[in-house]
Amino acid sequence: MLNKAVEDLKVEVQNRVTIMEEVTARAAKAEARAREATEARDSLISSLDQLKADRDFIVGTIIDAPENTADVIELRERAREAGFKAGYNRCISHMNPLYQSKFTDERSGFHGVDTEARLAAAVEA
Repeated sequence: MLNKAVEDLKVEVQNRVTIMEEVTARAAKAEARAREATEARDSLISSLDQLKADRDFIVGTIIDAPENTADVIELRERAREAGFKAGYNRCISHMNPLYQSKFTDERSGFHGVDTEARLAAAVEA
């Protein structure tokens, strides 16, 4: 009877050893895949960083070119104007329902100015 119990325990231990070996093998494969994914991610991040640096260099070169200076300044001013007018009008659209009145852009410095057309012309230039 003691021999039978010992044999059963040996079988049980062997089964658990086999299970542990399988789990260890699966964990090793998962770790290898994780390493490969990390390396791929790092490679993509490096490529993206290089593309960003190239883009920044090209944009900086275009913006800083002497022949483009006036156009870039004009474009910035027109974009700022268009953004200001759009923000002013959006604010009015939020205020009118609250106060049940009709606020207008008459007090705005851009009343009657087609800032979008001026921006489009600056972009075209």
